Amino acid sequence: MNIYMEILEKEGRSSEIVSIVLEILVAVLCDDESPDEGMGQDEIGERLAEIIVRRKAFITSIMALVESYEFAVRRGVIQLLTALLRHRASEVQTAIVEEPMGVSRLVDLLHDTREIIRNSTVLMMSELSRAHPQIQQLLAYENAFQLLFDVIDVEPMESIVIEDCLYVILNLLRKNPKNQQLFREASLIQRLAILLNCFLNGREGEEDLPQHDYGWQKQKIANVIFLFQVVRSLISPQDNSQNNTHAAQKAISQSGMLKNLCGVLLSEIISTVEVLTEAIITVAEVICGDYPNQEYFSTRSLATDAGNRPALIVLLLSMNTERQPFKLRCAVFYCFLCYLYDNEFGKTKVIDTLLPSGTSSDTEITTG
Repeated sequence: MNIYMEILEKEGRSSEIVSIVLEILVAVLCDDESPDEGMGQDEIGERLAEIIVRRKAFITSIMALVESYEFAVRRGVIQLLTALLRHRASEVQTAIVEEPMGVSRLVDLLHDTREIIRNSTVLMMSELSRAHPQIQQLLAYENAFQLLFDVIDVEPMESIVIEDCLYVILNLLRKNPKNQQLFREASLIQRLAILLNCFLNGREGEEDLPQHDYGWQKQKIANVIFLFQVVRSLISPQDNSQNNTHAAQKAISQSGMLKNLCGVLLSEIISTVEVLTEAIITVAEVICGDYPNQEYFSTRSLATDAGNRPALIVLLLSMNTERQPFKLRCAVFYCFLCYLYDNEFGKTKVIDTLLPSGTSSDTEITTG
């Protein structure tokens, strides 16, 4: 192992030798060929990663190799960093932060036009951005948000790369108020809204299977759910200050995303319980404690044979249907509570609905 590390430190100019050594190190750190011995191999990888990380100046040598444009070298460096981060995240993160322009050099890899390099960089960033506020902050300042959205823009809607990009964005935003502020100020909520619209209606000029005939592919479902989680990271009342939450709620409404989210709730196209449940929870947190959003939600309706039914009534009726999955009914109840939260006018409308009235017809259903 020491010999391999010495080669990387001293033979950095020999691309062929370096690429072979990198390939060997990656192979011993993450051998996937023996599933029956997974636990033992993982322990070996952990010990080898510890030996590598403890060697002084090794991360410096690895970071120097990032500058190489040679495909095999650059891919090997990214894969090695990814493996080391999975095994010894804290030590590797600290070493990268201590490197001059360390984070900046890694973000620059997203500019690489070769898809394999770019996509491998996204995977590496998913490990790099975990549970390290300083690195999360540095990534945001290096325009990682914008670059990740640029990657998303050129990927098919069913691509797993979109999930990987959204996962990194989620890591950078969750419980990080400074990054959330940067995200809003860069008008990136608008890009989230555009992405949601593309998931629901398809990109212009991009062929897509009719959703009502074939349903959504599993990967597209996963991508949409991650998108909802990114939105909720900006507005969750448990993780964010009231000021941050209200600023994000306002931006989401102005971007047109709330309109599309409500459309998901009332759409017959979305047939998966997972997507519908996540959409309901997302709508709930977008309207929670925000009267303009609550009022907009109350105006949305679904056209039925019996006439237009308000969205709130449609949801409440679904909550009382036993054949609906339990998690979906819980999501509906949460949405109902969020609609009523700090909404005196909404509470009055609901009470009026529950009171008996001799003038209302059997077919008329309202929220007031």
